[in-house]
Amino acid sequence: MAYLTPAEVRTRIPALSNATTYTNLELTNLVSEFEYIAERYLLTAFQTRTATAEQTVRPNKFVQLANRPVAAVSAFTVDGVSGTVADLTVETATGLIYGAAWYGADVLTVTYTYGIATPPEPLLRACAEYCRAVAFADRSGQSRDVIAQSFDGSMTRYSTPDWNRGRPTGYLEVDRLLNSLADYVAPGVA
Repeated sequence: MAYLTPAEVRTRIPALSNATTYTNLELTNLVSEFEYIAERYLLTAFQTRTATAEQTVRPNKFVQLANRPVAAVSAFTVDGVSGTVADLTVETATGLIYGAAWYGADVLTVTYTYGIATPPEPLLRACAEYCRAVAFADRSGQSRDVIAQSFDGSMTRYSTPDWNRGRPTGYLEVDRLLNSLADYVAPGVA
């Protein structure tokens, strides 16, 4: 299920209420686009999803799952042989799993559920704002937020995406809201 439905986007941003100009398909696609950006930027899934991963077991006997936070592991196999989930240790925030059952093994296949069941309100606001900003930009001559302007020299500087500077979308309000969710960023493993 998406963060927001087209109807929920329209409720939050009344300027998008014209369903002929801003179609359900367009809003659905914009929500999906935002989900991808937000989850890549914050390294956290804000919906519960299921995944299956097949990985080579590391020499130190842990496996790092790609999606976080891990809610539960439902099944796993070691070199094609089913294991007991109770034999695993799962670090939910990092996505690390350990298990003595696979010492000497080569390939671990894990089916697991990950993500946060309910997206936080700032993320939903950012999603609606992203839909507004992109939908309006698609229909106007100005595609980005202005961050600097000089009338004497005729210089205008626009905000563009720059992940290293905390601007994953380049839309200032959307980026501010995404950066307010820094507590959700999943820790990495060095």
